[in-house]
This record gives sequence, structure tokens and C-alpha cells, in this order.
Amino acid sequence: MTLIWSHVGVSYHRGNFFLNIQIPPNYPLCPPVVRFITKIFHPNVSRHGDIGIDSIQHNWSLALTISKVLISIQSLLTDPYIRVCMEPSVGCLYEKQKTEFERIAKEWTWRYAMHDGIIPEEPRTPCAAPTTSLVAMQVSVEELSGSRMEVEDLPSATACQN
Repeated sequence: MTLIWSHVGVSYHRGNFFLNIQIPPNYPLCPPVVRFITKIFHPNVSRHGDIGIDSIQHNWSLALTISKVLISIQSLLTDPYIRVCMEPSVGCLYEKQKTEFERIAKEWTWRYAMHDGIIPEEPRTPCAAPTTSLVAMQVSVEELSGSRMEVEDLPSATACQN
């Protein structure tokens, strides 16, 4: 498990976002599996915490490190990539109603990511291979570097039809 936080001036400021990092046995030939444990209202993060970063999912390179992956994730907090969204309705809201997006993102950050140091339990993966290991680290992306989301917490796609 690792912890990242965002820069000052963005909707996620002061939030502590916990990530689960699973390192496969054949790392670095294969990418790590990284998921948000902390709920976050973000177009590039699914309601289940999956992160839509091309370098992890499709363009993995041996040159990439865990540190670079975390930096990429943190940069998404500053600048979401809305061309490819894990949650299209959230991406639409970001693009067309940014003030409302920021209001919801700040509310979720306050509600789910301001834990004052409370570390959530490790998520349980029922089918995890016994050779999969979890890496526990706490990283500041500035120095280097949810719980599950419910469907009803996300805006409906009809919010973007205006």
C-alpha cells in the first residue's frame, strides 16, 4: 500500500489517497497492478479503483519504475486525461461542467481522503496468485511522488447532455 497526495490548488488538495500496488512475479517484464483504495471522483479512476493509465495497461516498458508510475498517477490528479475515461460520465462533467466537477471532487476528497493518518485495511483479492506480493510503502510524489465506489455516487450520464 502506498499513499499519494496532490499539489496545492487542485480539487484533491489535502487528500490522502491510498493505493494498492501488486507486484507480479515477473516484474519488471509485466506492469504492477495499481488501484485506488480511497474513493476518488476522477474520470481516469473507475468506481472500483482501477486507474486508466496507458503506460500501465497497454504501453508498459522496462524503463518504467514504480516511482514513475506513482508520478504518472499523481499527475492525473492535477491534469485528468479525458480522452480515455474509466468513468465517462465523470469525464463529461469535467469537460462540460467543470465547476460542478470540482465541487463534487472536493466533497469526495473531504469525505473519503482526509483520514488524518487512518490507514485502511488491505483489500482482499479472492483469486490472487500465491506468488503475488504486495509492496508497502509511503511515498510523497513531491519528493519522488478508495474503499470501493458505489454506482449511485457517480453522476448520471444525463448530467452531460446540457
